[in-house]
Amino acid sequence: MTFLIATVQLWLFRNNLEQTLYREQSTFTTSVAENLDQQLVTLKNALLLSALAVTEADVASSDAAQRYLDTNAGLNAIFERSVFLFSPEGRLIAERPFLPGRRGQDFSWREYNKDAVRTRGPVISRPFVTTKDDHNVVIMFATPVFSKDGKKIIAINTGSFGLSNPKLLGNIAKTAIGKTGFMYLVTADGKLVMHPNRSRLLTRAFAPGENELFEKSLLGFEGTGMSIDDKGRRSLSTFKRIRSTDWIIVSVYPEAEAFQSFNQLARNLAMVLVLATLAVCALVWILTRGLVDKIQAQNKVLEQLRVESQHQLRIKTEFFNEASHDFRQRLHGMQLFVTALIQNNARDFHIILPKVKSAIGDLQRYLGNFLEITKLETISVRPCVQQFSLQDVFQRLELQFEDAAENRRVDLKFRYTALEPATDEKLLYRILENLISNAIKFSRSKVRVAARRRAAGVELLVLDNGIGIPESAQHRIFAAFYQVHEQPAEAPGGTGYGLGLSIVKRLLDLIGADIKMSSQVDKGTTVRLYLPDAAGSSSGDTAGPAREGGAPAGSETAAPRGSSLSAGTRTPPRRS
Repeated sequence: MTFLIATVQLWLFRNNLEQTLYREQSTFTTSVAENLDQQLVTLKNALLLSALAVTEADVASSDAAQRYLDTNAGLNAIFERSVFLFSPEGRLIAERPFLPGRRGQDFSWREYNKDAVRTRGPVISRPFVTTKDDHNVVIMFATPVFSKDGKKIIAINTGSFGLSNPKLLGNIAKTAIGKTGFMYLVTADGKLVMHPNRSRLLTRAFAPGENELFEKSLLGFEGTGMSIDDKGRRSLSTFKRIRSTDWIIVSVYPEAEAFQSFNQLARNLAMVLVLATLAVCALVWILTRGLVDKIQAQNKVLEQLRVESQHQLRIKTEFFNEASHDFRQRLHGMQLFVTALIQNNARDFHIILPKVKSAIGDLQRYLGNFLEITKLETISVRPCVQQFSLQDVFQRLELQFEDAAENRRVDLKFRYTALEPATDEKLLYRILENLISNAIKFSRSKVRVAARRRAAGVELLVLDNGIGIPESAQHRIFAAFYQVHEQPAEAPGGTGYGLGLSIVKRLLDLIGADIKMSSQVDKGTTVRLYLPDAAGSSSGDTAGPAREGGAPAGSETAAPRGSSLSAGTRTPPRRS
């Protein structure tokens, strides 16, 4: 009976583990496929934008076409292997890099030239061996170039990518799933486009009838199932189609490796059961019951780990999808400006160049915020706890935001404090910097910053009389990329990205602090930070001696919770 229970539990556990592996591998493969599809679409669009800039004068002669290719820095940076201009009949007009003796050669037999003319739109070729000396396996992106009236094809613009290029497909062959698993890419007829064994490229992945699941994928199947790999090993195989090319990406995870821990657990359990049967009946019953409880506990732990890992994967996937979308938008904006520069030659430089500079600055600030939040997510940051003067922090912040507040016509004041908390000064500074920046952006006329001693530690307050935050949005404001309001262009730091409060939340978690926010639409927002006792004042529980107006010692503790801090606020003494 005990053996039967253990066998059933193991079977259920293995089945749950198999389904979990199926889902996780399918999610990962889908993510890789979508990312690759987006890259291919981006490359096609880049080539299409380049083709729109080509004029009849640019292809009137090989020399003119060569000048166009040599000066098109954007296109050369994207298709770093080579770019070409062919005549509508498929003869080479010019290429970059220039190779002597090739102009005028007939390449009409290449499918991509035929398809571009036939479809009158951008195409991606089948992989083929290049005629150049390196004999690399490449794919070509081709698009027709039309006359000014859009009726006549005057040239074919193409760019080539080597399959080993890590910017596109090269990293797929290097992707490891577990220790011995891998990924490969095939065309719609089953020929290998990318594989860890490069000698197999452009050959069929499996002989007809050798791999049933693979044959089904060529007919349209997408999903995960048990199959064999090219070494004959039983493997968990996931098939996902690349929409822009009709290629199929496949991830392979050998069954023996995937279930290695389970198999070891099964062997250990079998050994325990064999030993248990040799003992007295009472001891067998106790041991058997203990083993069943242990397996059930392990199932619960594994289920919790599975749920948590899926939750974390979903959060990170959403985060990087939004980050990738924002990043591509900014790159696209810069590309449009550069294209405008190319098309306008020397005209309008004084208008376009400042826009390019602004776009670059915006991208730098965006990357700075993105790298900071990524660092907080992926790198173990340890707070450096030490006692410091909070008044010094207030003075530096006032100097930093003085001009921004003046430009926004916001009355920014910091209330004097003698508190000396013990926490990470740099992290606390970064937190207050983000909160004050937000307050200035959305305030109508004033922002107040203060600190006071509380029984449980130190309370920091940032108040503004701005437009407020709707109650329905307050629970989402600390999520990455979420923005409640459109931000003023003249706000400090420029256009926001929805990362500031997300960074604040992660920094607060690091120093063990808490945050509460109260806000009313059209009345303003109050943010309260609570530094716990461990970070509380050791020598400044009350305010210091009176300054600038004779405020009495202890005035910071006199203000009741929620009271306005505009009355009695003082600008701290400036540092020279």
